[in-house]
Amino acid sequence: MTKNFKLIFFGAGTNQISYVKSSFFKKNYNIVIHNEPDTKALKYSDQFFLGSVYDKKKVLNICKKIKKHFIINDIVCRSTGPSVISAAAAFKFFKINRVNNELAKCIYSKYYFHKFLKKRNIPSLQSKLIKKNRSIYPKGKWVLKPDCPIYGKLFIFKIENRKLSNNNFKLVKKNSDNKKGNLSKYIPGLDVSVIFFIEKRSKKKILLNIINEWNFFLKNKMDIYNYKSVPGLSTPEILITSFERKKILQYSKKILASFPDYYGLISISYRVNENKVYAYEININIEKRYTNIIFPSFHDKYSLYDIEVSNLMGTKIPKIEYNKKKKFVGILNNKKIVNKKDYLKKIKKYLDKN
Repeated sequence: MTKNFKLIFFGAGTNQISYVKSSFFKKNYNIVIHNEPDTKALKYSDQFFLGSVYDKKKVLNICKKIKKHFIINDIVCRSTGPSVISAAAAFKFFKINRVNNELAKCIYSKYYFHKFLKKRNIPSLQSKLIKKNRSIYPKGKWVLKPDCPIYGKLFIFKIENRKLSNNNFKLVKKNSDNKKGNLSKYIPGLDVSVIFFIEKRSKKKILLNIINEWNFFLKNKMDIYNYKSVPGLSTPEILITSFERKKILQYSKKILASFPDYYGLISISYRVNENKVYAYEININIEKRYTNIIFPSFHDKYSLYDIEVSNLMGTKIPKIEYNKKKKFVGILNNKKIVNKKDYLKKIKKYLDKN
């Protein structure tokens, strides 16, 4: 059997393997680059290259080998970390207009995205880069996090008129690919993310969901592995005003207009407080809790993995437009909750402590 459509997959970890499998069952030719000879990765790939997708030089050497034998149709990179920089180089190498350097840098670096937003007069969190721990931090409340995180929502500290320990600062630097911390003004409020799907053929921007991401500081620290710190997410959006919602969509439209060649899944995160909306993050990686639990609750006939692979292939995708009349869905401590009042009651316990 001849496999005509050829895809390169950047990684085959827990966030990527479902895309690899979907492509395999659609009879595509899968080329996988992964840092270990994983059994599933080997099973669902037609060609496997061992290597870190964080290493841009090595990735480009692999791309040169691939180009000798194949015309590559598209690339799948499901990452918010350093691999997106390697992916942008690969897209350029194969002359595929999808993820360019500007988008990759916005995804990669919090500070770069802040500068990007500032140039376009889109409100963002006041932000600066720091290389060394400070004996005295500015007055007021600040958040220090890795600027280019290798792992998301880890080693994030709230600083309020105090010095951060050298050990904690080292953790911030170690989890940042550029070895720099991002210091931003702390704004109380809610984290809200808007998720879009952009069609490859028409470039139509489809709003999938607006989501509350429930993130809290415990003892001035945020940790994704602590359920009390990062307990869950829910949709449709709650506890935000119609004005705030309007601003989120307005800013999102302006941001997406800067990347006219991109297609597929993309999300933009905001801090929302008292009718003020601040953008702070953009990703093309959508976490598993959304893909595996929330999206199927709205579109139970479809797999988002299958839809995205079909989109890459340029084939017709089903209607997946957001319907605000649909039921409420929340995830709390890895448990699905569909009763809005019950969810809000549980989440307010976290809100009251912050």
